[in-house]
Amino acid sequence: MRSVLAGVFEYQVDAELCREDLAQRGFRRVSIEPIPATADRTRAIERRLPVEPVFRLEAEHISQTASPEFDADSDPLIQQARAAAALRTPEGDAELERLAASLPETDARRTRVTLDLAHRYNWRGEYDRALDLYQAVADGAYPVRRADRINAMTNVGWVLMYRTPEYRRAYRAYREIELFTGSDTVRANALAEQAWIMFEILRHDEVGSWPEVRRFCARAIASFDTGDSSERAKHRAVLELIHLETYFQERDYESTARCARAFLDAYRGVPERRREVAMATSWLGISQVNLNQLGEAKGTFEGLIAMEVRPSENFGGENMDRLAASWLFHIADLQRDASAMHFWGEYLAQNHSGTRAQQHAATRLSEIAALGW
Repeated sequence: MRSVLAGVFEYQVDAELCREDLAQRGFRRVSIEPIPATADRTRAIERRLPVEPVFRLEAEHISQTASPEFDADSDPLIQQARAAAALRTPEGDAELERLAASLPETDARRTRVTLDLAHRYNWRGEYDRALDLYQAVADGAYPVRRADRINAMTNVGWVLMYRTPEYRRAYRAYREIELFTGSDTVRANALAEQAWIMFEILRHDEVGSWPEVRRFCARAIASFDTGDSSERAKHRAVLELIHLETYFQERDYESTARCARAFLDAYRGVPERRREVAMATSWLGISQVNLNQLGEAKGTFEGLIAMEVRPSENFGGENMDRLAASWLFHIADLQRDASAMHFWGEYLAQNHSGTRAQQHAATRLSEIAALGW
């Protein structure tokens, strides 16, 4: 039996995807072997696509594909489709379906209307139907403008990541977008999404390592210049936040605190980054507690409450105000400060009644009352 080297990969998730594809194609005993990293070998590594791509592309770059053009701002049928989509009603959706069916498959406007219909399914939460339509446009099943194709490819990745979720397939999608798009902004977005997906694959499937995620974040940040683009500034902040969270996930609280302070120094005064600043502040405070820096942690969490973080500024269902109050209650408990415990217990009861944090505080207050604090 002969051994065949299928590729050398910098990131374990890429190697895993290649292994899965080879196994599905009938290769037996497919394995991944670690190779000690050297500077020369690292420079020589090619960032290859997995064997089986998500999208069908005729060329290596989107700029080399055909791009039929029409004036979307003046074309009557496109304007009619936009009006139907804007209704956000079953009647409007039925009109979109009728318009798409009325056009021949050779008409690029059909894909534009199909994309509008896919957006509607996505908005309605019918993700499988939306994904099917996005995939058809992304694959170039019909004549399609390059901008519409990239739009569809990006939405395939988004649905796979945030709504299905199929993390590995989403990672493939954004990998291809990164390589094929002609837009620096789209590429920056794809890199940012890949970093987040790599993070989630590690968290859920234990594939890869936190240093790998940090290396990818650094690579992504270095790949684009922030310039004056608010979109690029957002990507950079998100990548820096992912980099910071890898230390928090490792429970490396000294590195978390150090990186969190640097992040806050850079973004605390930027109104558009309040969401990221609140998250970084919470990790700083938790790290300070774990480092027994209780006075500093108290000030950090009081500052987080003073931010008055809005619901839309919370990450992933987290509530920054509740989190800060619960940690302030915990700090008071560690310091045996019954007065502060009562204050934050009452704060949780008034603002976050019925939550686990509030119930824990109530139970603990009953316990210390029995102890005669």
